[in-house]
Amino acid sequence: MLPVRAPVWATLVLWVAGCARGPAARTTPLPVANADTAVRDSMPRTGSLPPVPDVRGPLALRVVYPPAGAVVSARDSTFLFGSAGTGDARVTINGQPVRVWPNGAWLGWVSLTPDSLMQFRIEARTDSADQTLDHVVRRGDYRPPPPLAPVWIDSASLRPRGALWWPRDEYLAISVRASEGALVRMRLPDGTLVPLTPAPAREPVAGAVRAFERDLAKLSTPLVRERYAGLLRGRAVGPDPGPLFPSRPAPLAATAPVATPVTCGSAPCSGPEPDPSFVDSLWAVVEAIRGIDTARVRWPLQIALLDSLPLIAELSDTDSVVVGRALPEGTYHWFFPAGTRAPVGGRANDDLRLQL
Repeated sequence: MLPVRAPVWATLVLWVAGCARGPAARTTPLPVANADTAVRDSMPRTGSLPPVPDVRGPLALRVVYPPAGAVVSARDSTFLFGSAGTGDARVTINGQPVRVWPNGAWLGWVSLTPDSLMQFRIEARTDSADQTLDHVVRRGDYRPPPPLAPVWIDSASLRPRGALWWPRDEYLAISVRASEGALVRMRLPDGTLVPLTPAPAREPVAGAVRAFERDLAKLSTPLVRERYAGLLRGRAVGPDPGPLFPSRPAPLAATAPVATPVTCGSAPCSGPEPDPSFVDSLWAVVEAIRGIDTARVRWPLQIALLDSLPLIAELSDTDSVVVGRALPEGTYHWFFPAGTRAPVGGRANDDLRLQL
């Protein structure tokens, strides 16, 4: 029996129709005790915020945002904030003073250097103590300047990457950043060549900038000319990533002694070690050729082709609600209650694609 697919727009129409009501009958409001007081209390207040309390104590330097090792999507500057533990502290970030409030909270804007790894030296001092904190974060969507080599490939720009379970008859878009004017192609293990053609595109706008920035000029990003794109369909790539739904480990039997050692006679219990050269030969390679120079990089991509047999996923979560997005790393769009069942259309790493 084939699963029935309900389009999302039909669901929305039914929801709107279910919420529609006819004209309501006029009723006389009942008197409410202390109504004037309730209305007065609910009115917006025009006064200023309460003053920040004055805190004095031992020096305790910490960063609240961004946490250590976090990925920050910013173009040329970002901000950090945290606490020094006391309002009489003087705080600097990379030698530049930042504002400290009476309760010890601090906030500073910093410029970003042209690198994917951001290191900030945060120092706090009082008349009797000082502390230093080296804070490291990563810069998301960073595009390094082109190297001076005659031909090059940016291995960090390979998309997609990781493990994918993809329908056999559906196209998969692939892209890479490489030398402008080069001949770029993906070479599969059997020698098949998949061409990648020039596809200039603008750098993506950070989500925070798109949501909160009022200056429209900040929404205009540079054009990346050294970008190449192609299509792949019906081809398994790389070592097998395994089943779409990983099997659960078998529960231990109640009568089995967990601590009992297992022996395999005189032979070792482990199987033969895989041949590294054989495993390495299963990966696809991207090539960039310009004149007599060639650059090659292994593409860290594993694609398993899905069968035509439909697979049904049942959603479950400890919070009893599973969040759905229209695309990976997109904004929240659906909230599915636990127990929802839907046909699976694919999987990209930890993101499961459902057919609605």
